[in-house]
Amino acid sequence: MLDRRPGLQQEFGSFIVEREIEEAYRLRDADIPPGTRFRDVAGPHAAGTYDRLREVFARVDFSNVQKAVMVGCGWRPVTTLYMHDETQVPEVVGLDIVEDAVDCARILGRKFGCDRLRVELADAMTYDYSDAQVIYVASMVTPKADVVARIADTAPPEAQIVLWEPVSLARLWMQTAMHPLDPRLEVIDTGSVNWLTTEVFVRFRWAKR
Repeated sequence: MLDRRPGLQQEFGSFIVEREIEEAYRLRDADIPPGTRFRDVAGPHAAGTYDRLREVFARVDFSNVQKAVMVGCGWRPVTTLYMHDETQVPEVVGLDIVEDAVDCARILGRKFGCDRLRVELADAMTYDYSDAQVIYVASMVTPKADVVARIADTAPPEAQIVLWEPVSLARLWMQTAMHPLDPRLEVIDTGSVNWLTTEVFVRFRWAKR
């Protein structure tokens, strides 16, 4: 039987990117007073994502985190902006492989006064995660399993890894890193289901309990 998933994934990815770019450019071009937080001016979808992250990151221990990395931050880097505004992590890094996305995310970071946020043009499959204690992988990252393997290759033993994963039929239009999960990692928790996606919390099997 012909596997139509690659085509569906490409079409869905294009839809998500177009919607994200529309709001990112709106915010980029808006006259936003200094001191404004992203959540205060975000559109409905971005605001919903931001609020959902409160539940997600309540399951992550940020107390000793020096660096948090968001893989696939995109044009409108909601997750990196959340980690900057809602935690005290000294270094929040957003990664993306698309130069225009990186440029736009950097502009938004400056507009919202995110002095601890850095956005890098980088390939997640070659990035060195060795100094990151929290790593979040976006839903539309591809090839996701290979990215997770790179994280397992280079991340420190204490790393807290969060994978934004499709559920049920959404696996037709989003890639998953869970079937199978890299054998060096294990699932320790899952979040609630929203928009046929959920966060999966994983760690190294040999991590200190």
